[in-house]
Amino acid sequence: MKIRKTVMAVAAAAALILPASAAEILLVGGQNVWDQAGARIVEDGTTYVSLRAMAELLTPEAEVFWLDGMAHVQGGGLSLSARPGDTWLTVNDRALYVPHGVLLEDGRTLVPVRVLAEALG
Repeated sequence: MKIRKTVMAVAAAAALILPASAAEILLVGGQNVWDQAGARIVEDGTTYVSLRAMAELLTPEAEVFWLDGMAHVQGGGLSLSARPGDTWLTVNDRALYVPHGVLLEDGRTLVPVRVLAEALG
């Protein structure tokens, strides 16, 4: 699992520094994450992804749910919460800065892929 998270973090960082056309493919375990991860958008130069889709893909043992106006991911040694509009994610009792804030689009909580990669180690 740690190897998978490391590969995701490296691949996500590489995708963020590549031109948009080159970032159409993000491979993890030989599979294109973008095909499986659902929504992704670029806002102010930051690539956002669906928290639920990425969490389910990368931490399948974790439970993803909505409670008290926040998205939560719990399990597998991870406790993460993200409230749309906040400029941070809470990950295992520490805050990670989200420069342009957590987004909510079409009922999906979107977070920057770089911050999510950091959150997942």
